[in-house]
Amino acid sequence: MVDLCSAFGDYTCVNTGEVKLVKNQKLSTSFLNTCCVLGFNVDEYNFLAHIDDFTSNMFNKTIDKLNIIKDKFNKINKVEIWIGKACNMNTCDSLKIVQKILIFMKIDKDKIEYYEDNNDIIIIG
Repeated sequence: MVDLCSAFGDYTCVNTGEVKLVKNQKLSTSFLNTCCVLGFNVDEYNFLAHIDDFTSNMFNKTIDKLNIIKDKFNKINKVEIWIGKACNMNTCDSLKIVQKILIFMKIDKDKIEYYEDNNDIIIIG
């Protein structure tokens, strides 16, 4: 895991390979490169996962956090996914992990929005 958070200000920062679920607080991350980011909010909870395929058990770490709010999945209006510039849509392992997570969550495709990383800070909340 890379410590990106020292570069941020007031938001609750999510480092590479980290998953956070907070209530009534913004979450942020950046510097995707080969990573993907999965984020959403539901019932005052904000969720942000900086998915890194080099982090061991990334899928399981994410599912562990999601299980805390699994009863709220049907209330999610939008899931946002940012794809790093070095993450090829066909071969990117980080994106494959994200896709497995979406299958676990049973999120409708029309509720998913994909973005290419533009080196801005990603904020949920």
